[in-house]
Amino acid sequence: MIPSSSHNRTSYGSGRFSFKWLARGVVLVIILDLLLQVRFFFPGHSLRGGAACTSYDPVATPHILHLLHTTFNTTPSISTATPEALFEGQGVVMAASGAISRQAAGAYVTAFVLRHVLHETLPIEIFYSGPEEAFHGPVLEALKTLSNVHLIDLEQALTDLHSRGLMSLEPLPPLRVLKGYAAKVYAMQACSFQEALLFDAGVIPFASSSLFFSLPSYKRQGLAVFSDYVSIDQGLWKPFLRDMCLDLNHVFRSLGGRELDSSCVVMDKLKNADALSVAVALNGPLQRTTYVSLLGDKDTWALGMFFVGKTVSVHEVEPGYLLVAREEGREEGPRHARKVNGHLQFLRNKSVQEPPGLVPLHHNNQLLDLREFPLIGNRIYMDVFSKLGDVLMPGTRRRDCRGFGVEGLLPLSSVMREAYGEIARELKEKGIDHCVCRDDWMSCEADIERLRKKHWVLRVIDYWAPTRWKEARMKEARARQAKDAAAAP
Repeated sequence: MIPSSSHNRTSYGSGRFSFKWLARGVVLVIILDLLLQVRFFFPGHSLRGGAACTSYDPVATPHILHLLHTTFNTTPSISTATPEALFEGQGVVMAASGAISRQAAGAYVTAFVLRHVLHETLPIEIFYSGPEEAFHGPVLEALKTLSNVHLIDLEQALTDLHSRGLMSLEPLPPLRVLKGYAAKVYAMQACSFQEALLFDAGVIPFASSSLFFSLPSYKRQGLAVFSDYVSIDQGLWKPFLRDMCLDLNHVFRSLGGRELDSSCVVMDKLKNADALSVAVALNGPLQRTTYVSLLGDKDTWALGMFFVGKTVSVHEVEPGYLLVAREEGREEGPRHARKVNGHLQFLRNKSVQEPPGLVPLHHNNQLLDLREFPLIGNRIYMDVFSKLGDVLMPGTRRRDCRGFGVEGLLPLSSVMREAYGEIARELKEKGIDHCVCRDDWMSCEADIERLRKKHWVLRVIDYWAPTRWKEARMKEARARQAKDAAAAP
């Protein structure tokens, strides 16, 4: 029996592609995406626990735990000792683990440059977290040769401060909290100085401490911070700032749309005791919540200032890069140089001639092997963010490994060459065999080689993957990092 034509049409029509169902699917995906963005399914932790925003009251809660009060509904303890009774003078502070080669060698390099290249005489306090992080071996012996450098157990220093009446440290952090980014903020609080110049271990300063303490932003606000070359992820920041009762647009404009590079922080602890207490709270008791949205301590310095009604300025300085060119004869045509991860920070000053209009302040080294400077020094250049752009390729989360013509780049300044050369010589002389860089990161050359070995389809996906997908993966990685840090013994 031959089926009817109407039956044929019905069967054929049911197998057709339907735009109606496609439209429904697109609408469903959009709705799910919006619900995920507002944390409908996974609301997570909130700094305020749903409580309404309340104004910060500097009279009712001096040197605050106001943030903790709104979070845990507890009454902050009132300090029985004021900051002026606990801290005095100026000095340099670092937080470093003597058990991690990179940090130990870095702490010595920073102190060495301050003493023997810049001829600084300010006291230096280096904090480590617990006996297992105490310095030892060649680095300890090298540090002993430097004058007025003090190694201090951070946990013990915080306990002593608390016993002397600094109640804003409550609750005192467990040791595991101090084994990471939070150590820097707690070291700032624990150091004996009223005016402190905080460096990451391994930062290479090029300017005197007097220049850092005379930066216009420090004179105005008692805090000088520096801009990163990474843009603010508004999707991650918005819910976090909402919980802190802060306006994203105001924060975004104040920071120039970029995250902070906290490898150097200059702070007057007397003038900004309240803001420092907020930063301590964000990195200590509220660490698990904070580190899901923010990468460590870096932006909490500014958020502490905003939370207590103060402001932050980064517009007088500009981040930049070092770039390394290939050896002569390795490539045809004009020579090119690639960016090397690590922040250079410049102060804008039109009266300076070398380099024109810029004063090099410091270098947060990440991927330059300082031992090799005598071999590659003549191939190193530098330039600023406004000229070279983001550290990532536009619209992606891939590192920018493009080559830039060396003719348009700036040469290193004389003080930079002296500092790098002296570091290489000192590392060899003291028997410290470390690059003083992120030896757990991949260079551009290694990244390019890894990409070449991938199938062409994977290379295309890796390069052109949507930014939103990349950001989601980054957020998941940060959440795992925060969870692992909280679970660490």
